[in-house]
Amino acid sequence: MKNFFLFSITFFSSVIILSSCQNDKNYEITKQIEVLYSKNKSTQEILNDSNLWTASRLFQFRQIELLSEQDKERISKSSMPTDKPILLEGSIFTSLYDGFTSYKIQEYKVENDTAYVIVSLSYAQEGAQAENWIDTVVFIKEKQWRIYNIHFDKNVSNYKSLSESLIRFVMHSCKWSIKSFTFNKISAMDSSQAKEWLGKELFIDDSIHFDMQQIPSYASMFSDQKACKIKDITPFQIDPFEEGFIRELLENPKNKNISF
Repeated sequence: MKNFFLFSITFFSSVIILSSCQNDKNYEITKQIEVLYSKNKSTQEILNDSNLWTASRLFQFRQIELLSEQDKERISKSSMPTDKPILLEGSIFTSLYDGFTSYKIQEYKVENDTAYVIVSLSYAQEGAQAENWIDTVVFIKEKQWRIYNIHFDKNVSNYKSLSESLIRFVMHSCKWSIKSFTFNKISAMDSSQAKEWLGKELFIDDSIHFDMQQIPSYASMFSDQKACKIKDITPFQIDPFEEGFIRELLENPKNKNISF
């Protein structure tokens, strides 16, 4: 009986300790959620909050801010100084561009060093039907919990996540040019034809647009077409490419593929 009593005390103490650890995690994450959805902070303040985001995501925000500053400088020196520079606009942290008027944490899911916070949000205006949706905020433990990504509601947003929205912003906002090439095992081009593509410009939105008349050896074949659309290699539609794209094009300041 004595042994059973001691076992019971030990067991329930363990349960209490485990429960306490879980509550500590949730408390820390809840405080971060409060900062993310704070009505007292501007978008820029949230973007620059080093206690809120993972180091890699914070670096991406700063690189995108640099792109905007470069575009402002380019416009100021151009013949159209009143043009609008490229900027992150709208409520970039939620599924709805207009943002939210209220939110509520629905559920926590903690798996080792990753946490998923299910948040219900609502946007309500007087005289209009409220819009409601679910976002999932993904945290990673970097000594402390930091936000790594936000999965958006597919019924509300055109983007799957914050990560994808950043990728599209960079791809759509920048001018691109071809810097290198590789050959497939079977190729219709030789080296001289491939070199004609170097330095030529292309445009990316939901597909890749390329003016084939820029290429001397192809100009006659595409004389009746203004541009060629290539949909099968749109980068943001290839899931494994997403973070690789960000790393290569945002985290490498020496990369010259982004230009204005």
